[in-house]
Amino acid sequence: MNTIVSELSMNDLNNKFFEIMQNEGNAEEAANFIYDSIFDDVTLGFMFEFHHGLKTGLTDLIEGEKEEEDGYKIVNSPECDVFGFSIMKKTPDSNCSCPNCERPVSATRFAPHLEKCMVGAWKLSRTRTMPGPSTSAINQYMSTRKELYQPYFISVVQYEDCDEPDSSTLIKSSIVVTIICLTIQKLL
Repeated sequence: MNTIVSELSMNDLNNKFFEIMQNEGNAEEAANFIYDSIFDDVTLGFMFEFHHGLKTGLTDLIEGEKEEEDGYKIVNSPECDVFGFSIMKKTPDSNCSCPNCERPVSATRFAPHLEKCMVGAWKLSRTRTMPGPSTSAINQYMSTRKELYQPYFISVVQYEDCDEPDSSTLIKSSIVVTIICLTIQKLL
Protein backbone atom coordinates (compact mmCIF):
# COMPACT_ATOMS: atom_id res chain seq x y z
CA MET A 1 0.00 0.00 0.00
CA ASN A 2 1.33 3.47 -0.86
CA THR A 3 2.02 6.04 1.87
CA ILE A 4 0.66 9.56 1.55
CA VAL A 5 2.83 12.51 2.53
CA SER A 6 1.05 15.06 4.74
CA GLU A 7 2.44 18.02 2.80
CA LEU A 8 0.20 17.31 -0.20
CA SER A 9 -2.62 19.69 -0.96
CA MET A 10 -6.27 18.64 -0.70
CA ASN A 11 -6.49 18.21 -4.48
CA ASP A 12 -3.38 16.03 -4.48
CA LEU A 13 -4.81 13.93 -1.64
CA ASN A 14 -8.10 13.43 -3.51
CA ASN A 15 -6.27 12.40 -6.68
CA LYS A 16 -4.02 10.03 -4.73
CA PHE A 17 -7.06 8.51 -2.94
CA PHE A 18 -8.93 7.83 -6.20
CA GLU A 19 -5.74 6.37 -7.72
CA ILE A 20 -5.31 3.95 -4.80
CA MET A 21 -8.99 2.96 -4.77
CA GLN A 22 -8.98 2.05 -8.49
CA ASN A 23 -7.36 -1.25 -7.61
CA GLU A 24 -9.77 -3.65 -5.80
CA GLY A 25 -6.94 -5.24 -3.84
CA ASN A 26 -6.00 -1.91 -2.31
CA ALA A 27 -9.62 -1.18 -1.31
CA GLU A 28 -9.98 -4.60 0.34
CA GLU A 29 -6.64 -4.19 2.11
CA ALA A 30 -7.66 -0.72 3.37
CA ALA A 31 -11.04 -2.02 4.62
CA ASN A 32 -9.36 -4.92 6.45
CA PHE A 33 -6.81 -2.54 8.00
CA ILE A 34 -9.56 -0.19 9.23
CA TYR A 35 -11.62 -3.12 10.59
CA ASP A 36 -8.61 -4.61 12.40
CA SER A 37 -7.67 -1.21 13.87
CA ILE A 38 -11.18 -0.54 15.17
CA PHE A 39 -11.53 -4.10 16.49
CA ASP A 40 -8.17 -3.84 18.31
CA ASP A 41 -9.05 -0.43 19.79
CA VAL A 42 -12.45 -1.59 21.06
CA THR A 43 -11.12 -4.89 22.42
CA LEU A 44 -8.11 -3.33 24.14
CA GLY A 45 -10.24 -0.49 25.50
CA PHE A 46 -12.70 -2.96 27.02
CA MET A 47 -9.89 -5.06 28.48
CA PHE A 48 -8.11 -2.04 29.98
CA GLU A 49 -11.33 -0.74 31.56
CA PHE A 50 -12.18 -4.17 32.96
CA HIS A 51 -8.65 -4.60 34.37
CA HIS A 52 -8.78 -1.12 35.89
CA GLY A 53 -12.17 -1.90 37.44
CA LEU A 54 -10.85 -5.11 38.98
CA LYS A 55 -7.77 -3.41 40.42
CA THR A 56 -9.67 -0.41 41.85
CA GLY A 57 -12.76 -2.32 43.00
CA LEU A 58 -15.18 -0.59 40.63
CA THR A 59 -16.63 -3.89 39.44
CA ASP A 60 -17.86 -4.55 42.98
CA LEU A 61 -19.80 -1.29 42.83
CA ILE A 62 -21.35 -2.21 39.49
CA GLU A 63 -22.30 -5.72 40.57
CA GLY A 64 -23.54 -4.60 43.99
CA GLU A 65 -23.56 -6.52 47.20
CA LYS A 66 -25.04 -9.96 47.40
CA GLU A 67 -28.22 -10.01 49.44
CA GLU A 68 -28.62 -12.45 52.25
CA GLU A 69 -30.97 -15.23 51.42
CA ASP A 70 -32.58 -15.38 54.86
CA GLY A 71 -33.71 -11.73 54.65
CA TYR A 72 -34.10 -9.37 57.56
CA LYS A 73 -35.08 -10.61 60.98
CA ILE A 74 -37.05 -8.46 63.40
CA VAL A 75 -35.49 -8.37 66.85
CA ASN A 76 -37.69 -8.00 69.91
CA SER A 77 -35.36 -6.86 72.67
CA PRO A 78 -35.47 -3.81 74.96
CA GLU A 79 -31.74 -3.10 74.43
CA CYS A 80 -31.98 -3.12 70.62
CA ASP A 81 -34.09 -1.58 67.90
CA VAL A 82 -36.14 -3.71 65.48
CA PHE A 83 -33.07 -4.42 63.30
CA GLY A 84 -30.89 -5.60 66.20
CA PHE A 85 -28.72 -2.51 66.60
CA SER A 86 -28.09 -1.35 70.15
CA ILE A 87 -29.86 1.80 71.25
CA MET A 88 -27.46 4.44 72.48
CA LYS A 89 -28.42 5.56 75.96
CA LYS A 90 -28.09 9.21 76.84
CA THR A 91 -24.82 9.85 78.61
CA PRO A 92 -23.45 12.98 80.23
CA ASP A 93 -21.09 13.23 77.22
CA SER A 94 -24.08 13.98 74.99
CA ASN A 95 -24.44 17.44 76.54
CA CYS A 96 -22.91 20.47 74.87
CA SER A 97 -22.08 23.84 76.28
CA CYS A 98 -23.71 26.77 74.51
CA PRO A 99 -21.01 29.24 73.40
CA ASN A 100 -23.43 32.14 73.83
CA CYS A 101 -25.01 31.56 77.26
CA GLU A 102 -22.62 28.79 78.47
CA ARG A 103 -25.50 26.61 79.69
CA PRO A 104 -25.35 22.82 79.22
CA VAL A 105 -27.67 21.73 76.41
CA SER A 106 -28.53 18.25 75.15
CA ALA A 107 -26.78 17.46 71.87
CA THR A 108 -30.10 16.72 70.20
CA ARG A 109 -31.45 20.15 71.18
CA PHE A 110 -28.23 22.11 70.59
CA ALA A 111 -29.06 23.55 67.15
CA PRO A 112 -32.56 24.82 68.09
CA HIS A 113 -31.23 26.21 71.38
CA LEU A 114 -28.36 27.97 69.65
CA GLU A 115 -30.73 29.54 67.13
CA LYS A 116 -33.04 30.84 69.86
CA CYS A 117 -30.11 31.94 71.99
CA MET A 118 -28.46 33.86 69.13
CA VAL A 119 -31.74 35.44 67.97
CA GLY A 120 -32.40 36.52 71.54
CA ALA A 121 -28.95 38.11 71.64
CA TRP A 122 -29.71 39.82 68.33
CA LYS A 123 -32.89 41.31 69.75
CA LEU A 124 -30.99 42.58 72.78
CA SER A 125 -28.26 44.12 70.64
CA ARG A 126 -30.84 46.09 68.64
CA THR A 127 -31.82 48.13 71.70
CA ARG A 128 -28.26 48.92 72.76
CA THR A 129 -26.68 52.24 71.85
CA MET A 130 -23.08 52.96 70.96
CA PRO A 131 -20.90 54.31 73.78
CA GLY A 132 -19.83 57.94 73.81
CA PRO A 133 -17.09 59.22 71.52
CA SER A 134 -14.53 59.46 74.32
CA THR A 135 -14.69 55.73 75.16
CA SER A 136 -15.33 54.17 71.76
CA ALA A 137 -12.42 53.01 69.63
CA ILE A 138 -14.77 52.85 66.66
CA ASN A 139 -15.74 56.48 67.00
CA GLN A 140 -12.08 57.47 67.37
CA TYR A 141 -11.23 55.64 64.16
CA MET A 142 -14.23 57.16 62.39
CA SER A 143 -13.16 60.65 63.39
CA THR A 144 -9.84 60.14 61.60
CA ARG A 145 -11.61 58.91 58.45
CA LYS A 146 -13.93 61.66 57.26
CA GLU A 147 -15.62 59.45 54.64
CA LEU A 148 -16.83 57.15 57.46
CA TYR A 149 -17.97 59.94 59.74
CA GLN A 150 -21.67 59.88 59.03
CA PRO A 151 -24.52 60.24 61.51
CA TYR A 152 -25.81 56.83 60.36
CA PHE A 153 -22.77 55.04 61.77
CA ILE A 154 -23.09 56.70 65.16
CA SER A 155 -26.73 55.96 65.93
CA VAL A 156 -29.32 53.90 64.16
CA VAL A 157 -32.95 54.49 65.03
CA GLN A 158 -34.54 51.36 66.48
CA TYR A 159 -38.29 50.89 66.52
CA GLU A 160 -39.80 48.73 69.25
CA ASP A 161 -42.69 47.54 67.04
CA CYS A 162 -40.28 46.28 64.36
CA ASP A 163 -40.29 42.46 64.41
CA GLU A 164 -37.29 40.45 63.39
CA PRO A 165 -37.57 39.03 59.86
CA ASP A 166 -38.36 35.32 59.67
CA SER A 167 -36.20 32.94 57.66
CA SER A 168 -38.68 32.64 54.77
CA THR A 169 -38.68 36.43 54.30
CA LEU A 170 -34.88 36.48 54.35
CA ILE A 171 -34.68 33.68 51.78
CA LYS A 172 -37.24 35.34 49.50
CA SER A 173 -35.47 38.69 49.71
CA SER A 174 -32.08 37.10 49.00
CA ILE A 175 -33.55 35.37 45.93
CA VAL A 176 -35.01 38.67 44.70
CA VAL A 177 -31.68 40.45 45.23
CA THR A 178 -29.85 37.67 43.38
CA ILE A 179 -32.25 37.86 40.43
CA ILE A 180 -31.89 41.65 40.27
CA CYS A 181 -28.08 41.39 40.36
CA LEU A 182 -28.06 38.75 37.62
CA THR A 183 -30.38 40.86 35.47
CA ILE A 184 -28.17 43.92 35.87
CA GLN A 185 -25.10 41.84 35.08
CA LYS A 186 -26.72 40.52 31.89
CA LEU A 187 -27.66 44.05 30.83
CA LEU A 188 -24.11 45.28 31.29
